[in-house]
This record gives sequence, structure tokens and C-alpha cells, in this order.
Amino acid sequence: SNYENKVYNNPYEFNYSKYLNSNGFISRIYCIKVLDKESSSKKCVDVIYNLREKISLKIEDKIKGKYANILKSLIYGYDTYLDEDIKEKFTNSGLGHILCVSGSHIVYLLFSFENITGSKKNSIISCILLIYFYVISLFNISLLRAIFMYFLKLVYKNSSFIKRWIITAIFILIINPYYIFNVGIIFSFLSVLSMYFFQSQVESKIYIAFKAKNRKLYRVIIENISMTISSQILIIPFQIYYFNKFPLISIISNIFIYFTLSILMIFG
Repeated sequence: SNYENKVYNNPYEFNYSKYLNSNGFISRIYCIKVLDKESSSKKCVDVIYNLREKISLKIEDKIKGKYANILKSLIYGYDTYLDEDIKEKFTNSGLGHILCVSGSHIVYLLFSFENITGSKKNSIISCILLIYFYVISLFNISLLRAIFMYFLKLVYKNSSFIKRWIITAIFILIINPYYIFNVGIIFSFLSVLSMYFFQSQVESKIYIAFKAKNRKLYRVIIENISMTISSQILIIPFQIYYFNKFPLISIISNIFIYFTLSILMIFG
């Protein structure tokens, strides 16, 4: 039977109906009985789920207990069995976003990959890497935003960032207009826009403040720090609005976690 979601009148009350809409669901269905029917033909979805399950089993075989669940959450957002206490600690430290797959994971992957290879011309390998990551994350919409913008940059090399940003936003909203209420999508678009506006200014300030030399190691470290700081500037007022708090330690914690997460993303 089809169950109509309750619409709340209190503007500060959690609206579960809008939450479902923002994730692509329009209603809930309650079933009396579920029949499991095996199919001889392998569907694409089955292959993807089996691939993800194999990755999960491999992680659980190498790393035991709660740490395996943390690693799966960090790598591809699988937080089904993650303790609520651990989630709360990540949130209070301003690191809750890394437990959910987002555009920042794409940034970690591409930036680390390009620095390891020493070249930004490996576009084909980068595309394969992104598609693979998009598949094992079960087609996360925030990843679609990042991947679509990256593909636009490859295809239309002379296009400006703002044009790619607007085209991607229109593309996402065509898929589902309710994505405009999705907090993950909002933060994803805002973070990349914030980096575009503020990263160069933050980077130059850091160079001046610490009198850093223009060596490759310094460039990598400073670029990582400036990217982390600048990505949060536009997010701060929205984070306060949605979660009624903004932990000041998040700026520092995100800087330190970047290097760890980059290693985990590549080798994980």
C-alpha cells in the first residue's frame, strides 16, 4: 500500500517527507510479504552490489571490529554498521562530512593521483578512476556533481568555472528538482564555489605569513591547507542554519585529516 508522508507545520521540525524527496523518493510502500526470486541472468546492479560486497569482506578480513566499519565509511560512505557514538565524535570534531561520500573525496582522489603521477594529462585514467569510485559508492548524487563538472572541464577546456558550475546545477536539478533541498548537494556545490572564490587569496596569505619557499613539498602542503580552509568559508552559515552549531576545531581538524584521508583513499 502507498503511504502518504506527513507534512509538518513547524518550520523547525524535521520534515521527513522533504528529506525523502531530496534523496529521490516520493513516497513509502509497506509490504505484507516479500518474495525472493532468483534470476539466472546477472543484472548490472547485482554485479555492482557483489563488487561492493567483495570489497567490504576484504576490508573486514584485514581489519577487525569497529575500525573496519570506519574505514568503509571513509572510503565509500558505507556507514550502515557504524556506531552512533563514533558518528557523533566525528560530527563534533567537524569531520562528519568525510563519513559521507561527497565531492571532497573526488578532490582527494584527483589531487593525490595527479601529484603521485606528476602529470595532469592522465585524463583517461582519471575518468576510469572516477567512474569506478562512482559505481562502488552506488551512484552517490554528490559524486555525480563532482564527476560531471570534471568531465565538462575535459570536454570544454576553455569554459569558465562558473559556467560549468551553473550547467552542473541545472543538470542535477533536471534529474530531480527536489535535490535543491538535499543538504549534501547544497554543501557540495557551496564548497567547490567557495574554493573558487577564496583559495588563491588564502594560499597567498599563508605564503606571506609563514614566508614559505616555493618548493614542491611546500606547494603541496600549502595548497592542501588553503583548499581545506577556503572550502568551508561559504558552508559555515549553512552549517549553523541546518545543525545549529559550527565547531571551530573543524578548520584545524580538516587540515590534519586531509593527509590521512588522501592516503586512505588511494591505498584503500
